[in-house]
Amino acid sequence: MAATKNQQAKARSSAILDLEMFPHIADLIMNFAPHASLVKLRATSRYLKRRSEAVLFRHLLIDSKGRFSTPKGLLPKLAQDEFLDMLRKYTRVVEYEGYIDFTRTAHYLPSSVARDH
Repeated sequence: MAATKNQQAKARSSAILDLEMFPHIADLIMNFAPHASLVKLRATSRYLKRRSEAVLFRHLLIDSKGRFSTPKGLLPKLAQDEFLDMLRKYTRVVEYEGYIDFTRTAHYLPSSVARDH
């Protein structure tokens, strides 16, 4: 029995890309995605949550009031223990602006960074 044109069109438009099978494609998508998209992708699946958080938390900024953000925008709201976990797992660059009172923020930073200041 031959498939109708409608069934063929539906089959073509419903192709699914399994990003877990093609992690390099997931990495490309995450690295080029706008900040707002990364924040929204966190809600789609556990896999994309981990991937987007790795990009979001890779490079952090700390302002003179001790607030954390990224070069592209604000971080998603997280519980303190979840925030610390993301910081430890994914952060590779921390930039700070002005004078930072490290007595307020040192517990967030890796010990090697906090020890140097």
